[in-house]
Amino acid sequence: MSMTIEQRRDEILALEDRLLESAQSMTRDANEAHVLVAETLMAAKDLDYGGADPTSAEAWIFRLLRRHFYSVERDRDYRRSRSSVITELGYARKRAMLAKAAAQALDVV
Repeated sequence: MSMTIEQRRDEILALEDRLLESAQSMTRDANEAHVLVAETLMAAKDLDYGGADPTSAEAWIFRLLRRHFYSVERDRDYRRSRSSVITELGYARKRAMLAKAAAQALDVV
Protein backbone atom coordinates (compact mmCIF):
# COMPACT_ATOMS: atom_id res chain seq x y z
CA MET A 1 0.00 0.00 0.00
CA SER A 2 1.48 3.30 -1.09
CA MET A 3 1.09 6.51 0.90
CA THR A 4 0.28 9.78 -0.74
CA ILE A 5 2.48 12.78 -0.07
CA GLU A 6 -0.31 14.38 1.96
CA GLN A 7 -0.64 11.31 4.21
CA ARG A 8 3.11 11.17 4.68
CA ARG A 9 3.22 14.91 5.45
CA ASP A 10 0.49 14.52 8.08
CA GLU A 11 2.33 11.58 9.63
CA ILE A 12 5.57 13.58 9.77
CA LEU A 13 3.94 16.70 11.20
CA ALA A 14 2.34 14.55 13.92
CA LEU A 15 5.88 13.65 15.02
CA GLU A 16 6.92 17.27 15.63
CA ASP A 17 6.87 16.99 19.45
CA ARG A 18 9.02 13.86 19.36
CA LEU A 19 11.37 15.53 16.89
CA LEU A 20 11.72 18.46 19.27
CA GLU A 21 12.52 16.15 22.19
CA SER A 22 15.16 14.39 20.12
CA ALA A 23 16.62 17.70 18.90
CA GLN A 24 16.83 19.01 22.47
CA SER A 25 18.74 15.92 23.56
CA MET A 26 21.16 16.41 20.65
CA THR A 27 21.68 20.18 20.96
CA ARG A 28 21.16 20.58 24.70
CA ASP A 29 19.63 23.97 23.89
CA ALA A 30 15.90 24.66 23.46
CA ASN A 31 16.35 27.48 20.93
CA GLU A 32 18.76 25.51 18.77
CA ALA A 33 16.40 22.53 18.97
CA HIS A 34 13.50 24.58 17.67
CA VAL A 35 15.63 25.88 14.80
CA LEU A 36 16.87 22.37 14.00
CA VAL A 37 13.33 20.97 13.88
CA ALA A 38 12.08 23.87 11.75
CA GLU A 39 14.96 23.46 9.29
CA THR A 40 14.41 19.70 9.18
CA LEU A 41 10.71 20.12 8.44
CA MET A 42 11.52 22.65 5.70
CA ALA A 43 13.99 20.20 4.19
CA ALA A 44 11.35 17.47 4.39
CA LYS A 45 8.92 19.72 2.56
CA ASP A 46 11.51 20.43 -0.14
CA LEU A 47 11.99 16.68 -0.54
CA ASP A 48 8.23 16.07 -0.86
CA TYR A 49 8.27 14.46 2.58
CA GLY A 50 10.34 11.58 1.27
CA GLY A 51 7.47 10.39 -0.91
CA ALA A 52 9.68 8.18 -3.06
CA ASP A 53 11.53 6.72 -0.05
CA PRO A 54 10.09 3.30 0.85
CA THR A 55 11.07 3.57 4.54
CA SER A 56 8.58 4.63 7.16
CA ALA A 57 7.94 8.34 7.54
CA GLU A 58 9.08 8.21 11.16
CA ALA A 59 12.42 6.60 10.36
CA TRP A 60 12.93 8.92 7.40
CA ILE A 61 12.29 12.17 9.28
CA PHE A 62 14.42 11.18 12.29
CA ARG A 63 17.27 10.23 9.95
CA LEU A 64 16.89 13.62 8.25
CA LEU A 65 16.98 15.36 11.64
CA ARG A 66 20.16 13.50 12.66
CA ARG A 67 21.90 14.21 9.35
CA HIS A 68 21.00 17.89 9.54
CA PHE A 69 22.31 18.06 13.12
CA TYR A 70 25.61 16.41 12.12
CA SER A 71 25.94 18.77 9.17
CA VAL A 72 25.42 21.83 11.37
CA GLU A 73 27.92 20.54 13.94
CA ARG A 74 30.50 19.73 11.26
CA ASP A 75 30.19 23.28 9.88
CA ARG A 76 30.45 24.74 13.37
CA ASP A 77 33.59 22.70 14.12
CA TYR A 78 35.14 23.79 10.82
CA ARG A 79 34.45 27.45 11.59
CA ARG A 80 35.94 27.06 15.09
CA SER A 81 39.10 25.42 13.80
CA ARG A 82 39.42 27.96 10.99
CA SER A 83 38.95 30.80 13.45
CA SER A 84 41.63 29.45 15.78
CA VAL A 85 44.08 29.09 12.87
CA ILE A 86 43.43 32.67 11.75
CA THR A 87 43.79 33.91 15.32
CA GLU A 88 47.07 32.03 15.75
CA LEU A 89 48.37 33.50 12.47
CA GLY A 90 47.46 36.95 13.72
CA TYR A 91 49.36 36.36 16.97
CA ALA A 92 52.38 35.04 15.05
CA ARG A 93 52.43 38.15 12.83
CA LYS A 94 52.13 40.41 15.84
CA ARG A 95 54.98 38.61 17.62
CA ALA A 96 57.12 38.92 14.47
CA MET A 97 56.36 42.64 14.19
CA LEU A 98 57.20 43.21 17.86
CA ALA A 99 60.44 41.26 17.50
CA LYS A 100 61.37 43.30 14.41
CA ALA A 101 60.57 46.54 16.22
CA ALA A 102 62.64 45.45 19.21
CA ALA A 103 65.57 44.55 16.96
CA GLN A 104 65.35 47.94 15.22
CA ALA A 105 65.19 49.71 18.58
CA LEU A 106 68.39 47.92 19.67
CA ASP A 107 70.12 48.97 16.44
CA VAL A 108 69.21 52.61 17.03
CA VAL A 109 70.56 52.67 20.58
